[in-house]
Amino acid sequence: MRTASHSRILRTIPLLIAVCLTAFPAYAKYGGGSGTGEDPYQIATAEDLMLLGESPEDYDRQFVLTADIDLDPNLPGRRVFDRAVIADGWFTGVFDGGGHRIANLAITGADFLGLFGTVAPRAEVKDLRLVDVTIDGDRCVGGLAGSNRGLVTRCLCTGTVNGRGDELGGVGGVVGTNEGGRVSLCCSTATVCRYPEGMHVGGLVGINDDGDVIRCYSRGDVGGNQRAGGLVGYNTGVVYRCYSTGAVLPSSESGGLVGLGGGGPVIQSFWDIDSSQRSASGGGTGLTTAKMQDVRTYLDAGWDWVDENSDGTSQVWQMPAENSYPVLAVLNGYAPPKVQGVGTPDAPYVVSNPSELGAMVYYSPYAHYRLGASIDLSGICWSTAVVPWFAGRFDGNGLTISYLNIEGEQYLGLFGALATGAEVLDLGVVDVNIVSSSEIAGSLAGINRTGCVTRCYSTGTVTGNKRVGGLIGMNSCDKCEPYSAQIAQCYSTATVSGSETVGGLIGSTLTYVIQCFSAGSVTGDRDVGGLVGSAWSDIVTASFWDVEASGQSTSARGTGKTTVEMKRQSTFEGWDFINVWGIGENQTYPYLRKYSAADINQDERVNFGDLAILAENWLSGVAP
Repeated sequence: MRTASHSRILRTIPLLIAVCLTAFPAYAKYGGGSGTGEDPYQIATAEDLMLLGESPEDYDRQFVLTADIDLDPNLPGRRVFDRAVIADGWFTGVFDGGGHRIANLAITGADFLGLFGTVAPRAEVKDLRLVDVTIDGDRCVGGLAGSNRGLVTRCLCTGTVNGRGDELGGVGGVVGTNEGGRVSLCCSTATVCRYPEGMHVGGLVGINDDGDVIRCYSRGDVGGNQRAGGLVGYNTGVVYRCYSTGAVLPSSESGGLVGLGGGGPVIQSFWDIDSSQRSASGGGTGLTTAKMQDVRTYLDAGWDWVDENSDGTSQVWQMPAENSYPVLAVLNGYAPPKVQGVGTPDAPYVVSNPSELGAMVYYSPYAHYRLGASIDLSGICWSTAVVPWFAGRFDGNGLTISYLNIEGEQYLGLFGALATGAEVLDLGVVDVNIVSSSEIAGSLAGINRTGCVTRCYSTGTVTGNKRVGGLIGMNSCDKCEPYSAQIAQCYSTATVSGSETVGGLIGSTLTYVIQCFSAGSVTGDRDVGGLVGSAWSDIVTASFWDVEASGQSTSARGTGKTTVEMKRQSTFEGWDFINVWGIGENQTYPYLRKYSAADINQDERVNFGDLAILAENWLSGVAP
């Protein structure tokens, strides 16, 4: 018996060895992990980081830096790179720096230089500190990325970044060219561009091409010959609540904060006219050093400060000491509130109170969120959208966010902008008070660029200048194909007023509005509609407004009905009054049925294909 048992053991050993040899390399790659969101690959050494650069097949995975790394080329195994460290193709995954440092990165090359060559759409690089970089190249040169089309957030860069730049690519302390991407909560003290012929040079971003630079600052000196700025060299996107203090060498179209030209909006942002030695800028407000170091400057502009909830609950800025400039709290030791969940479809982040709602700016805008309880925002006054930019999924869970109070400039609402891939559903935004001194304002969102909003409603008051709506200010397709964004099965009874392009539901729309209604007062001077102020083509289907309650007999699209007709189910032919809508016949407008947390199927997803078919059927006169 012992002999037979011994033979079986001997036969088993080779099989076990083969299994171990097969399984071990797959798991042991890098410092550990498997590359998923729950178990990211661990980057612990310079060798791990360089291996990542040589493994483009992994660029779509998730990584976390678990220790500080020194890339000093004088150390064994290090080198001066001749291209970006992560360069062979676009990085499409997630790189979480974990608050760690990568020091002494040295690159001498041509184009698309930085730690990353190109950060792709929906990719993320976050919580990373690049210290004492030395980078020298031509165009699309940045400390962190040569080009960004995704999200770079909570990152800083120090050292020297040199490049020549041209019409196609800029040079910046953090990002060379921000091509429709988003740079938020970042700072740079790097010296940028010593080349006298440099073009499109910025202390933080060289070219902001239809992207967003939000809540950032730069303190490094900036050189160049044309279109240089303390923060951004050339801007056709949005710069929001940023500042710069670095010296900007005199050049053609140079500016203290933003190089002249481009014309993108620069909102509530400042530069130091003394330290920059520049009195002009392509946007922003120039102030003396004394004013720049006075906290009242930023309080008056509505910036959100740590330990002060009356100005919002995102806790973004701190003034570390007298006679100093503001710093980003998250880069100065502040830890945002922890929320339940991990942001996946199966385990979304759960938001249940005002602090957690404000903390969404620190979590991924591409993640999945669910409202865990109705939230009362009484006593808080934002001066910006609570979530300035969102491209994930927000499930309102049949609950409400009430007493949202915002007094600011533009892109105002619970969400400032809903971007490609955004979904918001089953959410009530009630008793709002939105006051815009400029344009693009709504209760739920200032602008819906390419997202989908389903089964949402709003009540309260929305006031602005142009593109003002009870639910959404502007429903746009931006650079996408028409009909890719949709507003379906929504309503508003908010009171809406403005001067131009004003609607009870939406100020202006370029994409589908399906089975919606509005029943609030609407006033304005030009392009005013009971449902929609202005609309492109016949894309508003099976949707209505109350001509008596709104005071408007016309709308760019939709069908006007009397109050009596709006309270009859027969008016809303084809609407689902079993699962989606309820109505008190002859007594109430249609209302969205409320769901308790227990009633919601968490696997439920909006079927956008069915919505498109529904819209096409209505356009062709075929009832569902």
